[in-house]
Amino acid sequence: MSAQHALDATTRTTLQARPSQRGVASSPWLIGAADALDAAHLVSGESAYEAKAGVTVWLDGVFQVEVVERRADGLVRIRNYADVGKTELPQVEDAIEPDLLFPYVPWASLDRWHGEPDRYLLIPQDPDTRAPFPVDAMRKNWPKTLAYLRRFEAALRQRSGYRRYFKPTDPFYAIYNVSASTMSPTKVVWRTMGTSMQAAFLGETRAADGMAPRPTVFKNTVIFIPLADEEEAAYVTALLNSTWADYLLRASNVRGGKSAFATNVLKSLAIPKYNRRSTLARSLSRLAYEAAEQASTGEEQLVATEALVDEAAARFWDIGTRQQEAMRKSLEALG
Repeated sequence: MSAQHALDATTRTTLQARPSQRGVASSPWLIGAADALDAAHLVSGESAYEAKAGVTVWLDGVFQVEVVERRADGLVRIRNYADVGKTELPQVEDAIEPDLLFPYVPWASLDRWHGEPDRYLLIPQDPDTRAPFPVDAMRKNWPKTLAYLRRFEAALRQRSGYRRYFKPTDPFYAIYNVSASTMSPTKVVWRTMGTSMQAAFLGETRAADGMAPRPTVFKNTVIFIPLADEEEAAYVTALLNSTWADYLLRASNVRGGKSAFATNVLKSLAIPKYNRRSTLARSLSRLAYEAAEQASTGEEQLVATEALVDEAAARFWDIGTRQQEAMRKSLEALG
């Protein structure tokens, strides 16, 4: 094929590259049309919020469990998800105390606007001290849970993270990335990996099996913002899921990279603290509630609601019509 035939058979888009921070060549570079890059500076800045990574356990098949039965004596019968992860583990059923079980949303079950826990994560860690509960405390308060964990003691001691971050004298069930933030009642969450930002806001979960409502937790491949207020979480989620935030993040990231949407994304997005006196901020929050409900039920109206989110976010960041169109076309060019 000649060069002319190739030109005739293809469509080309002219893009530019600029530092995301004006005049700072060492900052991440953005790719896009000139108008899109101009608009990106309206969206860029530092967020008022701080993101954190989810829990790291290094042996999911022990800590991810299904509640099979809630017993009259207050214990719950659990079954571990032995087939999760690369390490071969036996599947066991055991009766344990429910106190250290938290609703868990697997990475694959987290979508744009929506996430649904389908199992529990066992967290034998003190969120206030960030250290594992001492063996004596486990023996006194949760002896059945300790007995369950002892069935996997040899494998738990061989975990790469345990051997790296803990001493052999530390409790063999120690895990990582557990803090008071992990127990926050409301969270804005998104996957670290992917080709676009897909955020959701989740509150405490009341399980169908009769377990009391508890904070929802995630693995370290999920990033979250701990919040106490669901209305505020909805506002943040709306801005994150807007086309304009997605453009800024995708224009400066490796497509589909393992850390494309890590905790540092909030260092480049101008998301101010939620202001209940702002009609526009409240509108974004309301639209996020509508989108979350529509996403959970599969309603076709979701597309129209997302368009309204984009309109509200454009007003919020003062992005003009011409700039919006340039950002959309640049997103298409980025693929």
